[in-house]
Amino acid sequence: MLGAVAEHLRTAPDVLSALAAVPEPSVRQTVALNARTSPGTLRILAGEGNASTRAAVARNRTTPRDLLAELSTDAAQHTRIYVAQNPATHTYVLVARLLHEADPVVRTYLQRALAQRAG
Repeated sequence: MLGAVAEHLRTAPDVLSALAAVPEPSVRQTVALNARTSPGTLRILAGEGNASTRAAVARNRTTPRDLLAELSTDAAQHTRIYVAQNPATHTYVLVARLLHEADPVVRTYLQRALAQRAG
């Protein structure tokens, strides 16, 4: 039930903020994916220990660019991949990560993202 509320596109940002405090990780991950989740709530969710929640924040197209830049160095591979795939990620973040990324899978996603932007 809470997951359905968190997923609904008309759920108010203050309700999403309250749902972000629910202990169930799947609810917090759904909140992180919702485009109406406030930047402040996304920042809180990005700071938690659950890698899947951080990855969900990285997937959200409304995540602030500075937060995506922070998540681009996350320890979890899938979070870094979602940052590379997020169209809101600034191009300079993609280039910087490509220069420093050791993981060949993440490097592939970064290269693809840059190629798509180059047209």
